[in-house]
Amino acid sequence: MSDRNHSKTVMAGVVVGMILSLSIACEWSAPQDVAGIKRQAKGGPHKEADNTGAAVRQPTVAEAKEISEQFKAEIIETHDFLTGWLSGSLPKNDETFASFAAVLADDFMIISPSGVATRREALVPGLQQAHGAEGAGFRIWIENCHLRWRDDTACVGTYEEWQQSDGAQSARLSSILFRRNDVLRNS
Repeated sequence: MSDRNHSKTVMAGVVVGMILSLSIACEWSAPQDVAGIKRQAKGGPHKEADNTGAAVRQPTVAEAKEISEQFKAEIIETHDFLTGWLSGSLPKNDETFASFAAVLADDFMIISPSGVATRREALVPGLQQAHGAEGAGFRIWIENCHLRWRDDTACVGTYEEWQQSDGAQSARLSSILFRRNDVLRNS
């Protein structure tokens, strides 16, 4: 089993509380079950009551797909930046780095696979200094990205983050929390 695919090391890690900015162009509400999506596919959007008894608009199947695609685009865009920054292929300047730092919430936190929690105020300066630290062969890619839960203010999902550096390949299972904001990055 020396085949490259069999030599992948999968590390179970959780990126808990990774809070980036995500805005959704349509209004969306409480999570739907599969039956709700099937009802929409047959008869279009429907209304359900929230806990106050008021009607809540559920997203159409097309809107739900758009939300899921925006979620995935945010994750991929962030990791594409990290690949470019850490490999040194992106320009090393404040403007380039600011595009990444701007999407991190003030209370951002990342928890590594080894359990070390790092807050935004510690991560940002260290990452800015790490430009090119991994070398030109460094690569990150995302697989199996899934939106798991959403409401009108936030969404949670999981994805596999794969990394390759100096011929070694590793992966981690990550979870992510996005909070809604008013800036549309991936619409």
